[in-house]
Amino acid sequence: SYGSSLIDLQRSRRYLMGKARRKRRAAFGELLSEHLGGVSKAQKASQKRKESKAGAVVNQLQKLEADREKKRNYRTFLMEELTREPAEKLKASQSELLGMQKQVKKSEKAG
Repeated sequence: SYGSSLIDLQRSRRYLMGKARRKRRAAFGELLSEHLGGVSKAQKASQKRKESKAGAVVNQLQKLEADREKKRNYRTFLMEELTREPAEKLKASQSELLGMQKQVKKSEKAG
């Protein structure tokens, strides 16, 4: 019975030493993390994930907005093209008319 109790003592001693070591390490880890800015690796990683997700969403939104802007610009461009062309044609036909009128007047004078 003496031997078994000695083994038990050793076990409990080892267990308690391990517990103390774990406590010390945990305390040191906390100290270290406070010293480094109070954020653990896991927290940093989760923060990074959140930021990258948010960044992806922002990028998507910016892309959508850019596409909308392109479409908007193209629409206005088309409208301008469609409205400008007839006006230019109209100007041309007016100048042609003026030319014809001048010719008519010349021929009247000559005749």
